[in-house]
Amino acid sequence: MVVQDRRPVGIVTDRDLALRVVAADAPSTTPVSTVMTVDPTTLPVHATVDTALRTMRMAGSRRLPLVDDDGHLVGIVTHDDIFVSFARELGELGEGIESAVDSSELR
Repeated sequence: MVVQDRRPVGIVTDRDLALRVVAADAPSTTPVSTVMTVDPTTLPVHATVDTALRTMRMAGSRRLPLVDDDGHLVGIVTHDDIFVSFARELGELGEGIESAVDSSELR
C-alpha cells in the first residue's frame, strides 16, 4: 500500500511488478509511484464479506484496502483471507454434522 496522510493513494501488486517492472525491463531503482495502481478501490472496515467479494469481483482485484470512517488505511483484506475463513467455517460445519449423526447412519 502507498499512503499519503494515512489515506491509500496506490497499491503495488505482484501483477504491477510483473507488467511494469519485469516485462518492461525497468531497473530496480524505478520509483514505486511509477508502477503502482493509483486510486485503489477501498472498502469500509465494517463492510461484510459478501460486499468484499462483490467489490473484488467488480474491481478485478484480489486485495482491498480497508479504511475507517475518515478514509484512513486500517488494513487490507485479500481473496485468500476470505477463502481461509470459509474453509475453516466449512470444516467446523462438517465436524458439527458428523458429531450429530450416528455412525450407523453414515453407512
